[in-house]
Amino acid sequence: MLVRSDEHVAALTTVVLGAFTDRGPCRRKDRRPLTPAALAEADRIRQAKAAVATTAKVVDFAAYAAAARPLGRDAAAGEHGGGR
Repeated sequence: MLVRSDEHVAALTTVVLGAFTDRGPCRRKDRRPLTPAALAEADRIRQAKAAVATTAKVVDFAAYAAAARPLGRDAAAGEHGGGR
């Protein structure tokens, strides 16, 4: 819930109406061809993403289970208020 005072509403209205103009819309930005530097940077980013995508992540579930086991014993013993 948002609460605004009457002064805040009046100030906001003044700012919004003060920014209003009857001029035409802004001129559109020209579409210029990419520079060689921009193309090189795009290629570098694509190659970096491809290298990350091909790197397989292997999860050692035995190590995960060994690390999680002490937490399971604590929870089962009720030491953290989470008895089963």
